Amino acid sequence: MRYLLFTLTGLFLLVHVNLKATVYTAVKSGSWSSTSTWSHAGTPGPGDTVMIPSHYTVTYSSSISMGTSSGGKLSISTGGTLNIGSNGLNINDAVKVEVNGTLVSGSLQLNSTSSLINRGSITTGSLSLDNSTTFNNTGTVNATSLELNKTSVFTDNGTMTVSTSIAIDDNASLIVDAGKTLTDNGSYDNYSSQSQTDNGAILVSGTATFYGGSAISGTGYLTGGEIQNYKNDSVWGVAKSNFPCFNCTIPHTHPLPITLLSFNANYGNDAVELTWATATEINNNYFTISRSGDGLNFATLGTVKGAGNSTEENHYSYTELTAPDGVNYYRLQQTDYDGVTTSDAIVIVTINESGKAARVMPNPVKNNCIVTFTDNAAEYFQLSIYDLMGREAMNQNVQSVKGSNSIELNTSVLADGVYIISLPVNNNPVKVKFIKR
Repeated sequence: MRYLLFTLTGLFLLVHVNLKATVYTAVKSGSWSSTSTWSHAGTPGPGDTVMIPSHYTVTYSSSISMGTSSGGKLSISTGGTLNIGSNGLNINDAVKVEVNGTLVSGSLQLNSTSSLINRGSITTGSLSLDNSTTFNNTGTVNATSLELNKTSVFTDNGTMTVSTSIAIDDNASLIVDAGKTLTDNGSYDNYSSQSQTDNGAILVSGTATFYGGSAISGTGYLTGGEIQNYKNDSVWGVAKSNFPCFNCTIPHTHPLPITLLSFNANYGNDAVELTWATATEINNNYFTISRSGDGLNFATLGTVKGAGNSTEENHYSYTELTAPDGVNYYRLQQTDYDGVTTSDAIVIVTINESGKAARVMPNPVKNNCIVTFTDNAAEYFQLSIYDLMGREAMNQNVQSVKGSNSIELNTSVLADGVYIISLPVNNNPVKVKFIKR
């Protein structure tokens, strides 16, 4: 409610005016500043309600500030997009933001008592929470940095990746829910006097530093390339005297389903060999191996049976024959007999096959494929295909040319499985694996 003071012939009149926020709904894809983008005449102001429905993309070449004492709201529906590029989105006062679609911005700032719920995808530069703001993530967030100030609270129950740094100050709180992993590819600095809650995993590539205040608690764990503990108390029951350390893990106070000793990946002979070892296992049903090309979206490759309950060291392995060129992220997860899954570790393998002597495309093969190789001279030889038992499954005579060669093979006569192609190029056998499906 606002009051306006007027003078009329020497009399003072106090008039109350009730100003209501206008609802702007996008009716097509277009610019935030274009009146034709919205259902209501004009363009949205800081105190208005903005709705971006499915299938519409709203863009803007400037920063956007939302929120006044009279209100303000932003809602992006599933399939809808707000993309302001490298510009900033500032959320003030008590504005509520709901992202079920896609939000792209150069920076994202929450102030006062504003709140944000993300069930979709947010890509931003710096992500900053101030005052009594809240951010609840059940979707995907990719941010350059994350900064929590005052009494702000960030809760991660989805997928969160930060590329450079996390800083927690004042009485701010970071909460990672059970079974979830927050990946920090830079540094982690905890100045907050408020206890942080980690029931999942916080993976820090750089240095994780604790400067005082309350310890991290919960049933999860934190890893760091280096961990510096300047706290007077403990972190998950681990004494200050144990730190600093390198490539170390801070455990939780409750027993983990497994104690993971190592998780490694090595590429060779056209395969990625994943190996891991455990020191102890409690109700461990099985492990799940997944692969991702971006570190965010993982696809399950297979499972390996666990040891159940064990206090002895156990070793496991998994071999993948279809890893593509480029960076590959491999995730190891553990599932207990109650169906609870915990993310335990991620390793990275970079594969560069561009200089390989021979390649099969596509791989896996359905019926037909192309074999490419380089020969130092034109020659005749026999290409042979063997199964993993060393038995020849088929062969084909080849006449090569000097330089690059491409041979088409029809593998329809082969049963599904893994095979090895052998080419005696330059009197030196070249072998390459492929999968027939």
